[in-house]
Amino acid sequence: MNQVLPGYSYRDCDPIRVDDVRCPVTWKGNPDVSRLAGQPIKLRFYLKQAKMYSFTPRILHQHYVPSYD
Repeated sequence: MNQVLPGYSYRDCDPIRVDDVRCPVTWKGNPDVSRLAGQPIKLRFYLKQAKMYSFTPRILHQHYVPSYD
């Protein structure tokens, strides 16, 4: 149950070094999490000299543009 999914580990994740409200999380340059859709997952955040205000999981689809963007 608490197994790390291959390709989505701490070591695979690209560090985020910007102060931005729309910064996608990527793993080795890949933001695709579509294979995780429809299944429960647990997220773990590692912060170094940082604070997290909020996190909103969102899958950006190439076939539409959300109305609020």
